[in-house]
Amino acid sequence: MNIHFTEPRPGEMEMLAAGGFRWVRMDFDWIATEPERGRWDWRPYERLLAALDRQRIRPLFILDYVHPLYDNAQSPHSEDGIAAFARWAGAAARHFRGRGILWEIYNEPNIVPFWRPTVNARDYVRLAKAVCLAVRREAPGELLVGPATSGIDLPFLEECFRAGLLNDWAAVTVHPYRQSEPETVLEEYRRLRLLIRRYAPPGKRIPILSGEWGYSAAWSGMDEERQARMLARQWLVNALSGVPLSIWYDWRDDGLDPREFEHHFGTVRHPYRGGLDPVYEPKPAYSAARTLARFLRGCRFSKRLMAGPDDVFVLLFTGPGGPRLAAWTTASAPRAVTIPAGPGRFTAQGHLGDAREPLEAGRGGLRLELTGAPLLVAPVGRNAVLDAAARWETAPLEIVVRGPAAVALPAGRGAAGRIPLVLRARIGREAAPVRARALLAPPAPGATPPPGTNWRALAGLVQETAVIASNPLVLEALPLLPAPRPGAAAQLPVRIASPSGEGFRGVLAARVAAGRTRLERVAVRIAPGLREHVVRIPVPAAGELLAGGWLEDARALRLAVLA
Repeated sequence: MNIHFTEPRPGEMEMLAAGGFRWVRMDFDWIATEPERGRWDWRPYERLLAALDRQRIRPLFILDYVHPLYDNAQSPHSEDGIAAFARWAGAAARHFRGRGILWEIYNEPNIVPFWRPTVNARDYVRLAKAVCLAVRREAPGELLVGPATSGIDLPFLEECFRAGLLNDWAAVTVHPYRQSEPETVLEEYRRLRLLIRRYAPPGKRIPILSGEWGYSAAWSGMDEERQARMLARQWLVNALSGVPLSIWYDWRDDGLDPREFEHHFGTVRHPYRGGLDPVYEPKPAYSAARTLARFLRGCRFSKRLMAGPDDVFVLLFTGPGGPRLAAWTTASAPRAVTIPAGPGRFTAQGHLGDAREPLEAGRGGLRLELTGAPLLVAPVGRNAVLDAAARWETAPLEIVVRGPAAVALPAGRGAAGRIPLVLRARIGREAAPVRARALLAPPAPGATPPPGTNWRALAGLVQETAVIASNPLVLEALPLLPAPRPGAAAQLPVRIASPSGEGFRGVLAARVAAGRTRLERVAVRIAPGLREHVVRIPVPAAGELLAGGWLEDARALRLAVLA
């Protein structure tokens, strides 16, 4: 949860903790803590930490912004300014070491006014590297994260990664704001995971953190009820994406102006109500957060179960109380779906904690009516099918291989007591991910299934993953070049990009249509290290149009398609 104070009001931290919020994110202000050059005053943050400790809430402190003593109150960019900022950051980490703090290096340095006077990724990298060095020297073991970009700014992030900052960061923080639905972030997270994978040190797992993301109830098309649905779905989508920390923006509304967006991001209403219980009036978003926190207390995300169209989301969580399901749809109309489950009774509640009528699963599974508001469902007692689904190995978010390749995750790769994931797929060198589905199926002949597994009852359990080529080839048709002289052929240039720099030798085959279809074949050779190459397809007769094409290698395997 984002907050904007170091002095909580009476009852405020108790209410925040009661909402299920276990982390807060707060500016650790350079100006406020270095009143004179080289003299530190940590007292405001000592008081805030004491209040957080009493509620067992951990802090993410943002090392920011500018100081009038350095660089004319612009973002640190001179040698003196960067050294001063790093010296202050190292001193802060040393003073508070061992307190469970995540130290974030700056806030939204990829946009003005947070980085001023103009955005400069190279200057941010210089600052971040100096901070990392200072914190390692002064307080080894303290955790650093960054760069807290506004949006998922891949070019800015790649500048940071290319400079080696992943060597020092424990996680990558981004602010995936959008006015569209939370599920639209899924592909953006994938692209960021792939970028991290490319630059991360060998063997180091670096998660993505959703460091700031909210929806203002004053936005067009938004209100407090929809804001609450967005909060619940945002947190669930982050869990699905392997994002272990979701920081909602914002804790409380900042004012009452109905036209001011910033006044309406909160989970509780303005103003403070000293002497009342609770001290702020909860908004539906607060109820959604508290409901989800209580429902999933002690649970871990297990997997997404594919049930119905792609706009249906059924997430399985596991914990000491047994399996839990959160289900919703992004469709504009309700969806009726049947989830594989053993016969038995289920409790159900809405995302605001409102109790629903108990549900009964029959031999065909559990039938649910889903809307855009998550439905929270749990079996009463044991449910053999969901217990087995929880033991089933989770499909990876993506599988990255060098194409062309056949991918096989065979039975027998799982740990003891787990049901192995069996998956087969094939990929060429196309840029788009290839979807691959895994059905929970009986083990191979002779293999021993986990005790108590009823394979007939598990029919219909499906997971999905994406297979991605690490060496894609991207085809793009460019504007047609007219015939240079009468009777000559026009030419269609096709740009072939090889982002990985891996070479290629083969043929570009293209269908050219004008009354009849003919196949043109042009040899292609891309040298290793070359990232782009253009070939030209002859279009012999006036009025002929390209109908489609593909790249194939020496074995005539189709590796990429030209639409």
